[in-house]
Amino acid sequence: MCINKQIKRIGNHIRTFLAPACIFIAGAGIFLYPTISNVLAEKNQIYTIRHYQATVNKRNQNEMKKYLLEANIYNENLTGNPVHDPFIIGSGYNMPDDYEKVLNINHDGVMAYLQIDKIGIYMPIYHGTNEVEMMKGAGHLEGSTLPIGGDSRHSILCAHRGLPSAKLFTRLDEMEKGDVFLIHVLNQKLAYKVDEVKVIKPEEIKNIGIIKGKDYVTLMTCTPYGKNTHCLLVRGSRVPYKETLSKFDSKTHVPWVKKYIIGTVAGIGLFGISVFVYQRRKNHKM
Repeated sequence: MCINKQIKRIGNHIRTFLAPACIFIAGAGIFLYPTISNVLAEKNQIYTIRHYQATVNKRNQNEMKKYLLEANIYNENLTGNPVHDPFIIGSGYNMPDDYEKVLNINHDGVMAYLQIDKIGIYMPIYHGTNEVEMMKGAGHLEGSTLPIGGDSRHSILCAHRGLPSAKLFTRLDEMEKGDVFLIHVLNQKLAYKVDEVKVIKPEEIKNIGIIKGKDYVTLMTCTPYGKNTHCLLVRGSRVPYKETLSKFDSKTHVPWVKKYIIGTVAGIGLFGISVFVYQRRKNHKM
């Protein structure tokens, strides 16, 4: 009889603990889904960047010059067609046959990578703005010049914001005039200082063009957050690169969300201990 009572008491303890614990864990799982997805997305972005860096480091100077020459020739041959809206399927147009080949040194679609320390962005830049590539990083807008710098150049880089699975350009609206971002392409580091932030209607995208003698890169995403009726443009003008501008190291970079997950797991553990202690005290009084 005593054994049966002890077994019953243990069963009651387990049920009392498991019910709130399961509810809490289920809620935490739902709450943590975007965070965990962001961790995985950032991890994949860092892996892609490391792979790109490793390939660049293996190439000799002659190969680098060849890749850069091909990209310059491509930019010179652009016909000046107006750019299209990357967020509207079917608004594109035919591109030159060699577009996917230029700067594609790993044959994975990555042409460079973008670094914005202010908002924690370190993401690969892919050829084109199809949905698959823009779920993984930034997309280079077809029809704009390739992001290799130079006079009378204007590259446009696009990414989503507000996705549950990745941050991407979610914090782009925090950028202000004077902020700096970097483009890492081949063995070059190009610095751009923000000189214009504005919101336009989708039909106005076609007016974005090259200004003679200027070297621009524009970062573009949808706005306002959650509605996506307009486009947010953050334009940077080329400035000399300095080592002090770059704080990112892909070998040591750890996404901030990892700390967040550790804190949440610790919270779940403390919750479990609290429930256990509460039940022990309750049963002791009985």
